[in-house]
Amino acid sequence: MPPNGEFAAVANEDEENEEDLTNLENRPGTVSIIDLRNGTESMSQLEIPIPPEGIPFFSHDPQPETVKISSDNSFIVATLQENNAVARIDVPADLPSPLQADAFTVTNFDVGVRTGLGLIEDGVGEGNCVASAYDLSLRQEFTSAREPDGIAITPEGQYFVTADEDNLTAENEQEFEGEPLSPHGTRSISVFDAATGEFLGDSGDSIEEAVIEAQLPMRCDSKGPEPEVVSVGMIGDQVLAFVAIERSDAMSIHDITDPADIQLLDLVVLNPDSVASDEAAVLEPEGIEFIPERNLVVVSNPDAGSMSLVRLNVE
Repeated sequence: MPPNGEFAAVANEDEENEEDLTNLENRPGTVSIIDLRNGTESMSQLEIPIPPEGIPFFSHDPQPETVKISSDNSFIVATLQENNAVARIDVPADLPSPLQADAFTVTNFDVGVRTGLGLIEDGVGEGNCVASAYDLSLRQEFTSAREPDGIAITPEGQYFVTADEDNLTAENEQEFEGEPLSPHGTRSISVFDAATGEFLGDSGDSIEEAVIEAQLPMRCDSKGPEPEVVSVGMIGDQVLAFVAIERSDAMSIHDITDPADIQLLDLVVLNPDSVASDEAAVLEPEGIEFIPERNLVVVSNPDAGSMSLVRLNVE
């Protein structure tokens, strides 16, 4: 919901056939707008279709994953994870009553690929994927589509930030500039101009490097640490991104004040028992929310059925 409380937005992924995204019979997903102006007793709903223009992969089957609404209520962003895109939906200043789809404008942004270095062989606790004995010299270069899962909008609405997690373009044998995409995920967060979709910067290899240094688990032969969901907020004059690192039982904190120079500030270990254990993550954190009034970050851990609270020490 936006601050004005007039509506809610819901991502309808409609993921009916993940193993064959090329199937033209797949139903396209949508974003629902739920009108709350007359209270919860008289809600109405409108589905916003996602057009194919601007979607680089499987444009017949857009699959919205996560939505966020800007603080001024003026636009929505939705990750189209399997499509390697983000949809921006502009919201009219005065919502029509009843809601009408043509009052909303949808623009899709291709979020591109990233080339990085990572450990890309063996499963958790096997071969060169043993957390207690990671070897940086064994990292290899690979190029993957970003395929963002989580998304956040910076407080002033200038940027959106993606948690780049998946690998389904590769699983469905897609290519970039004539070369097959890697199935190893980009293992990063990225920042884009919220108005134009222009790519401004990413976190590079910093998340995986921090996971390796901390001797935390990850799935080397799949998507590495898997940055899953991101929350953004301000502390002082810094814009910070808080990221749930699903396969490493961790949370990263990045300074994204300058999107062209993203800095990793800290990697918070959510499960100390996972350090050098050579076992898979047990919390698998996904949801994450920064509470600025309390300098707290709340993380949901679905596999453990628990929540983690992280208090930030602010000087």
